[in-house]
Amino acid sequence: MLSNSIIRPSLNLVRSRFIIAQSGKDIRFFSSSISTQLLYKSKPQLKKTADQLNNSNGDIESNKILSTKKIVTKSDIEDKDKETKLLKNKYYKRTPNFLKPYMRSLMLRPMGFGLSFVILHEVSAVIPFLGLWYLFMKYDWMPLEVPAELVNKGLEIISKGIQNLDTLDLAQKAKMASAGANAYALTKVLLPIRIPICFILAPYFDKFVIRPFGRLFGRNKKKVVRSQDGLQDKIVEKEIWETKLEAPKKKEL
Repeated sequence: MLSNSIIRPSLNLVRSRFIIAQSGKDIRFFSSSISTQLLYKSKPQLKKTADQLNNSNGDIESNKILSTKKIVTKSDIEDKDKETKLLKNKYYKRTPNFLKPYMRSLMLRPMGFGLSFVILHEVSAVIPFLGLWYLFMKYDWMPLEVPAELVNKGLEIISKGIQNLDTLDLAQKAKMASAGANAYALTKVLLPIRIPICFILAPYFDKFVIRPFGRLFGRNKKKVVRSQDGLQDKIVEKEIWETKLEAPKKKEL
């Protein structure tokens, strides 16, 4: 004799299969009945004409073109045109390969290159000067082999700036002035090293700092939609004063 624990699951399984099969037969009968066919009539499929097929194909192609388009600024297109002219320049062709990036930046964007060089030159002067002044003050050390003319000039400049400080006594002012004068002289001595470094870093500073800053705060907000093949160009945004106002419509009486 089999136990009840083995027989009951098998009976439940048979009952569930019978119920599922019976429900499937009912669904087939309902779907094939006349009342169902009258209530749920299938809509006839209309064949598309040749014009509709052409329009649908045109929409698909236009969507593909729009998906491949990318938005670039007007300055990017102008830079590409300038670069194509630069590649044909005889002086650029004769330039050595290691100087071509700087020649390209200098000829394509002379204002950006010059501004980058000036900013880097000032930064390379101020930061070493303040750093050396702090070190000379903290460790009470002065360089020995520094031109006396530069030290005297720095002493005159710094003594004029700190003479009105009332919080320092005379000894502290003298120490600060001597440290600042030596820092000024040493910064001037490093000028032949600072200029080549500024010249080397000027194109990269123009690319990653000046140009993004100019795009962010520039007035020119024109954008051009350009496809990957470069054949379709279209201005999608204009300045406010360039947009033409629509004439007021006259009401017909």
